[in-house]
Amino acid sequence: MVALVVCVVVALLVYVSSTEQVPVDTQTRINPYDLFDIKPKTVDLKGYDEAKGIIDTILDASGLETFDGEIVGVLEHGDLKILLIDQENTVLEVAWDGTNTWTYTLIPELLGSKEYPISANHSEKYIFGPKRGIELYRLKIQIPADTSDVGVLYMDIYDVWREDWWEINGGKNLLHTEGRFYINYGNEVEKVIDYSYIKTMFGFANCTFEHSTIGEGTCAGEVDTYALWALYDCPVTAKFSVDAWVSTDCWLNTDDDAHHDKWVAISCGCYV
Repeated sequence: MVALVVCVVVALLVYVSSTEQVPVDTQTRINPYDLFDIKPKTVDLKGYDEAKGIIDTILDASGLETFDGEIVGVLEHGDLKILLIDQENTVLEVAWDGTNTWTYTLIPELLGSKEYPISANHSEKYIFGPKRGIELYRLKIQIPADTSDVGVLYMDIYDVWREDWWEINGGKNLLHTEGRFYINYGNEVEKVIDYSYIKTMFGFANCTFEHSTIGEGTCAGEVDTYALWALYDCPVTAKFSVDAWVSTDCWLNTDDDAHHDKWVAISCGCYV
């Protein structure tokens, strides 16, 4: 029995350590306005923490007790208060003049997108591969025709993502890190929405998937992620991890980066 355990440990050490790990240093600053030669459009929003009372009042007046999505914030235009709710592919707008409400489903217009593949680190046993991408959208906010308020309002929406994966024997453990940023250009990041996810290949367990946002109400927003996978093996297993982030500031200068690691652990899959 002891000899068997020793053989398993040696085999895993050879499997995981056969290639020296090369840190992924792919941080590159991108600005979509420069890239696509577009001038910014912006509005001044107040988030839920800052405008809880008025947002709750609009929701009550419109009958939206429950809804899919995340509250972005509320803006003022003349006598109107306009609430925006992100629903991933669309934005729900609720306009309120103190008496009446109007509800619209808005479809953001894609202004430009670009994907940046990054050279993968190849080895005999596995590949660590990253890539990144950006998408810039413009949202036209609807002004109800039967009000005294006029004008055209636009707001830009910015999606930033990167993917990092361990590819082993044709399978792939993947971490997708994605943030959606609503920006008051030159002033602050109004809202950060986390659209990150993972995929786990057959034969592995996902031990940890952590993701969070920071920076709302400041001039820099960020989405942070961490994923850990373990081979279904016992009493010794191989573990693989990725720690990644994407960020943008209130001028849409964009950064991203990741770190990956692999090691042998005395455990059964995820469990010690």
